[in-house]
Amino acid sequence: MNVILCLAILLLSLLHASNAPLDVQSIKFDKVKAGKYNWTQIEVKLFANVSFSNKIFSQRNSKYLDDIEMKLSLCYENRNQKTKDFYRSTVKIVSMEKGIANYAYFYIPGIVVERDRLDKTPFAWMVEFTLSGNKIPNDPNKYRSNFSSRLNTTSTVKSFISNLESGIEKNEGILLPFYLAPNEITVRASNFRTKIKSFD
Repeated sequence: MNVILCLAILLLSLLHASNAPLDVQSIKFDKVKAGKYNWTQIEVKLFANVSFSNKIFSQRNSKYLDDIEMKLSLCYENRNQKTKDFYRSTVKIVSMEKGIANYAYFYIPGIVVERDRLDKTPFAWMVEFTLSGNKIPNDPNKYRSNFSSRLNTTSTVKSFISNLESGIEKNEGILLPFYLAPNEITVRASNFRTKIKSFD
């Protein structure tokens, strides 16, 4: 058995023996006015679990989780074309202190919202995490907070992912993380909390 396979098995056993390293505590959808259009703002509240052991990760400090990648996938009903459209964006997070909540923000441009007559709240959504290059298992039966209410079984999640992969191309790059959104949006957005430190 090679080293990579051994590490993968150890990672899975640690994850099943303890809490997941990261939780989505809440996700909120709002409108932010910028010029003529209302952009959709998505706020994801993240929490790094104190009880998670980072034994196999090369972390600098046991009180922190480092090298995090968070992927947000959304499905909206396009009421103009009567279709379901998918959006996806990823942020890389330098470090999070365990036991402390942090917030990540994403935006759908207002012109897209108006053109496609998108509701504020999506039809379905999903959050995925990678830690130090290791993809964190994402089971809707165990980590409910990472999925919207419609994605409540393994089969619905598989269907969502299949439709996402086949339909994302036309909208790739439209869902923007906070640090890529226009300044006009970020300065007008209200009630912002301390942002997580991210990088491209």
